[in-house]
Amino acid sequence: MPIWQSGAKPPPYSVDGDAPEVAAAEAARLEAEFDQDRIKALIANDGWA
Repeated sequence: MPIWQSGAKPPPYSVDGDAPEVAAAEAARLEAEFDQDRIKALIANDGWA
C-alpha cells in the first residue's frame, strides 16, 4: 500500500520566508522533481516509483 494511502505522513517542518515566495519555491522544486513521465509512472504504479 502506498504511504499516502496508509495515512502515514512525514513529520512537519518549518520554513522561513514570505509565504508566497516559499510556495513559489516549493512549486518549482516539485515541478523539477516530478516531470510528466515520473507522474505517469507513479499513477500507473499506485503511487510507487
